[in-house]
Amino acid sequence: RRDDAAPRPDAFGDEEFAPSSEPTTTRKHRLRNPTTFVIAGGSSGAGFCHELKEALSRLGHATEVERWAGTYKAHMNANITKLEACANAAARVSEDASVLFVGNSFGCRVVAELLARRAADVETRKLKELHENVITTGAVLVSYPLYGPAAPRDKTQDRREVLDRLAPSTRLM
Repeated sequence: RRDDAAPRPDAFGDEEFAPSSEPTTTRKHRLRNPTTFVIAGGSSGAGFCHELKEALSRLGHATEVERWAGTYKAHMNANITKLEACANAAARVSEDASVLFVGNSFGCRVVAELLARRAADVETRKLKELHENVITTGAVLVSYPLYGPAAPRDKTQDRREVLDRLAPSTRLM
């Protein structure tokens, strides 16, 4: 064995991955602009997206909507109001950061509905006030539920329908 067998800084072709003499701390990957992620979790509420929140925290700041008003269609207005309030609060905390919606499971439905309604409201000029740093032209949707326990019986139960109402320029990941 050779003593100099440790990887050299250029061993991977990029010095970014080279061993560092800095103290070992959690290193955040830097995005071009600071970003705050507003996580719209599943129907169980906050705390069930721990891994997602942990991963996004490495890229910027991450916060969650605490609890939904309910999971039925009748609760959607209240859920959207909660999501908008959470986004506005996150934007006020960090004025220089962009705020991006990240939906998980049921939260994807709430985020998609919010974006679809905002796209429709642009034409009618009935937009509710959102902080200027809140991104309403795209979102990250993790595990969007197309169906509940059974396939939809008619168009009113089709969860893909809301995705069709999004503006053509909306960017989803």
